[in-house]
Amino acid sequence: MTTIQQAFTADHRACDETLAGVEKNLMAKAATESDRAFARFRAQLEGHFDAEERTLFPALEAVFPNGSGPVSVMRSEHAQVRQLCDEVQKLINGGEFARAAQSVDLLFSVLQSHNIKEEQILYPMCDRFLQGHGEEIARALAQLAPPEKSA
Repeated sequence: MTTIQQAFTADHRACDETLAGVEKNLMAKAATESDRAFARFRAQLEGHFDAEERTLFPALEAVFPNGSGPVSVMRSEHAQVRQLCDEVQKLINGGEFARAAQSVDLLFSVLQSHNIKEEQILYPMCDRFLQGHGEEIARALAQLAPPEKSA
């Protein structure tokens, strides 16, 4: 059986690949391709966040009602990432490809820091303490749909 750590870490890498494609399109100043690639990235990222926010986080909070500090940090960082995504989208919409690429670099850095915390702290906690939550875990894993292949 796939662990939470394995599945969600693999999804992090898939999101990273998609974001790298966004940057490639931005550097080429390819407006339509940049917009499509970024929409694909956001959908993939939101699927990942939804799996965490609707399934993993509540399950962890049920196990640790007074000690869910890592979950609070992750929720806050999700909000920060969403804000950065909004900024990138505005720049793409405005045709500001160089600035959008810079914002994608910042987004990538923020995501890497966030992912390290999840991979080293949150997911091991989930694998250890959510063993009796099979249905919730199955739902979370099912939400991690494979990304669409870019053309």
